[in-house]
Amino acid sequence: MIRKIKTAAVAAACCTVVGAGLAGCEGDSLAGGSPSSSGTPKAEADPIKGTERIEVGGTSVNVSCAGDAAKGRPVIVLMHGGGDGLDKLAATQKQLSKDDRVCSYDRLGAGKSDPPDGPQDFSSSGKVLTGVLDRIAGDGPVVLAGHSLGGLIAARYAPDHRDRVKGLVLMDATPPTMIEDITEAIPESAKGRRARCARRTSRSSRARTRRSSSSPTGRSAPRAASRWR
Repeated sequence: MIRKIKTAAVAAACCTVVGAGLAGCEGDSLAGGSPSSSGTPKAEADPIKGTERIEVGGTSVNVSCAGDAAKGRPVIVLMHGGGDGLDKLAATQKQLSKDDRVCSYDRLGAGKSDPPDGPQDFSSSGKVLTGVLDRIAGDGPVVLAGHSLGGLIAARYAPDHRDRVKGLVLMDATPPTMIEDITEAIPESAKGRRARCARRTSRSSRARTRRSSSSPTGRSAPRAASRWR
């Protein structure tokens, strides 16, 4: 039942944003730098049918595509949540591919993609996403549909790539204030190791946010932890 609801929500949202300017996207550059370059030049999309591993910046990324691209319509890109892989969105991809071109991919360290060289942040994940988009959509438009952590990454990526991202769909997306919200829920009387660890993480997150709070465009960056493992 939940899968059916999510599929319907994505389909409805995609219909409303196709061909329109990106709406509801505040914020600015991804923390840690702009992910505009992947080392892979834009080109005509090389059609992928089924699942295939592609090279992005010297790493192997597992990509799955289905459906036919219609002229003028964007490619829908599904982005899985933390701890998941593209297989978690397979049912949604199958449903949406009846009318549109739909692709998904495993982030580094997930599914069948290569493991990352180290901790990932929004900048490194954005560069991988750019490389994937170059391959599956070329210079064409895309709609990003992210679940959980994938939604947070999509929301941080979209504002700096309005030339190609024409729609944004968030499905139970991780809020940018998650760490702060969790920390605030810990009572002051809690003195255990986990409580201390959570508070240290929150302080570190706030420090990183202050360092990246001013973008080249002068807008304020949303509060968020910029790194995860």
